[in-house]
Amino acid sequence: MESPSAESFKELGNALFNGKDLLNALEAYSKGIIQDPRNYILFSNRSRCNAALEDFEAALAGETFPLA
Repeated sequence: MESPSAESFKELGNALFNGKDLLNALEAYSKGIIQDPRNYILFSNRSRCNAALEDFEAALAGETFPLA
């Protein structure tokens, strides 16, 4: 069985975020980052989710992603 793609985790996270299920959205974005650690959108979305949870320190730290 093929594992879910980073894009599918992003879509799931977006749906969860829009439904205000922030903790599960955060988990989906994090799993997407594991699949594709160069996907800056996932980092941005995870940071947005942390900010919505008022975890501002994690929101700022979540903006760091590899450029190389």
